[in-house]
Amino acid sequence: AGEARMARARLAETGDAAIATARADAEQASRDDDRQRALWDVASLQEWMGRARDAAAQYREIKAGAAAAAWRRRAADRLAAMVEERVAADRSGPPVPSASRWMETAEVAETAEAWEAAAEYHVKLADLAADPAAKLEHQVAAARCLQIAGKPERALELYRAAARSGAGGDRVGEIVRSAGMVLEGMRRYGEALRLYTELMPRDRPAWARLRVAFCRERTGDDADALGEYRELIDRPDGQTLAPDALLGISRILERRKEFEAARAPLQRILDDYAASPRAPEAKVLLASLGPKAAEWEALRQELERMAAKYPRRERRTGE
Repeated sequence: AGEARMARARLAETGDAAIATARADAEQASRDDDRQRALWDVASLQEWMGRARDAAAQYREIKAGAAAAAWRRRAADRLAAMVEERVAADRSGPPVPSASRWMETAEVAETAEAWEAAAEYHVKLADLAADPAAKLEHQVAAARCLQIAGKPERALELYRAAARSGAGGDRVGEIVRSAGMVLEGMRRYGEALRLYTELMPRDRPAWARLRVAFCRERTGDDADALGEYRELIDRPDGQTLAPDALLGISRILERRKEFEAARAPLQRILDDYAASPRAPEAKVLLASLGPKAAEWEALRQELERMAAKYPRRERRTGE
């Protein structure tokens, strides 16, 4: 291994020159196939020189930008192979932990979108870290990777551990939000609500108040949800999220069949927050309330007519 490192050091200058030449060839190439071949040479040289991060980034560029599917597949396959080779080498190598090696493998795995492998290495790094802030950073990174990988339960476990570690400081809100959104994504709104209310201060920031209101709405607590939405709208720090709160108020009123009242929040979005991304949705919903109200009124009148025409009769007791 030492001789290999020395050989790389002696050839580094030559390798850098070859990389520069390959990059120039890529820039001057008129055909995409020639450009990708030159970029492949860049990545191969970087990998050979032990620059795994740079090589992975270059393979990812080919994977994302090549016109030909063959090049994209080849780059994706090489990225996956890089991760597999590094994991295998770590498992068969010396048992002494290497934070720098593990960090590089985690970054290569993220570049390759091998999210579970990346999470595994971030967990290792968290266990190895003596500094609470570094431990927290790797816990959150592992949770994020697992979330992307579609492993919400494992992600949630790490988010919760990070949030309760006491090392979060100003990042507690960010961590709680991530954990809460995992729960909401699984439609576990009651658990998300408990998380928001237990781990966030009473004077919650605007985003937390919005999530609390939404979870209360989803769990059927419309009265408290309305209160949370309305309080958010009145807060100075809640103006960015006010359109979301107004949509929530309108949803609740519509479910109550209070169609006229449900119009007002939507109209306010169009009047006061016309530049909001929620404005198009509000416009569509506002247009739909008229027909819904008419349909409900027709149904209500028909029910009243039927009730008047066929008055309730006492059931026979069988006597």
